[in-house]
Amino acid sequence: MGHARPSLPLVVAAVAAAIALLVPVSVASPATAASADETTSLTAVLDAMNDARSDRGLSPVQLHRDLELVELANDDYARTGLAHQVVRGLDGPWYDDPDISAIGEIQYTGRPGGAQRAVAAWSDSPSHATTMYDTDATHVAIGADTGGDRTVYTAHLLHIDPITDPEGRSNSQACPTSEVPSGAFQDVPGSTHGDAVDCLAWWEITHGTGEGAFDPAGSVTRGQLATFLANGFTAGGVALPTGDRNAFRDVDTRDTHARAIAALSAAGVIDGYPDGTFRPDVAVERGQMARLLTRAFEHASDTSLPSPQEHWFGEVPTDHRFATDINRLADAGWATGYPDATYRPWETVRRDQMASFVTRWLDQLVEEGVADHPA
Repeated sequence: MGHARPSLPLVVAAVAAAIALLVPVSVASPATAASADETTSLTAVLDAMNDARSDRGLSPVQLHRDLELVELANDDYARTGLAHQVVRGLDGPWYDDPDISAIGEIQYTGRPGGAQRAVAAWSDSPSHATTMYDTDATHVAIGADTGGDRTVYTAHLLHIDPITDPEGRSNSQACPTSEVPSGAFQDVPGSTHGDAVDCLAWWEITHGTGEGAFDPAGSVTRGQLATFLANGFTAGGVALPTGDRNAFRDVDTRDTHARAIAALSAAGVIDGYPDGTFRPDVAVERGQMARLLTRAFEHASDTSLPSPQEHWFGEVPTDHRFATDINRLADAGWATGYPDATYRPWETVRRDQMASFVTRWLDQLVEEGVADHPA
């Protein structure tokens, strides 16, 4: 399946029930990062919508997590207190655009099945059903805002044109099959990332979790990733500064990862938190991984990855803090995303995924003559 980016102009439609509001209400616009309760509500709306589309033989739509359009709709909805609003596109005026519309739907919180009732109401309204059952819709952006005892659901169905998947970079230069032994860990065979894991063992970047295991589905912590990257630099012959092991107040100087954390911090590859901590046991997210790898490449090669040529993943907002890094990795072939055309920057990095990320990073360093194969 192709990855996606918004078409130009973006074709957006929004759906909601034909239930008029009796009184104006004040509804806060949704936060960029949805709470756990909001995420559950959005998933319920998505599932109910796709069940309804399936009943009509239509393809499911994917959840698009850029809430900018939803925020625009709900801001105007809260200002006017009206149920039905025409909403601007990303680049156009609020009104007079026949291709873009948004509707607000009010529900009471705490009533079972609120999401299902909202979708049922949209389905029962001929004008809204036309949008919800759009045969060309590929994604939906959903907002669930609670104000007092009520929840407003806003949904925007999107037409997003498929583009070619980012082409994954081979790691053959960093991991020549004639030299890399297979089967380094007993719990890795059969994994999509098995060859990359074996390569990390060959480079002595990882020694596994003990007793012949690698734990491919386990999460990577900030401390572990620091050690993986520092070992990669060392094995490839790339110098790192010594760094100050007392740089972060929550990293014991005797900690397994203290040396790597100090070195990468001194090199500008990793940062701590404003409170002076590093939080080495916190899991690394996929968006953070993209930032760390671009910085690691910059330190090793003394150059930056080129500015991105595409916005590869439709569910990653263009103003996401890691969007540029994610797109740079996709351009370079270090990241290809999931089969459903998503990158999921908020998910934690699995250890086997980390192996593929890191070996592709090493492959480019070897190609450019910055790093050498392990002795």
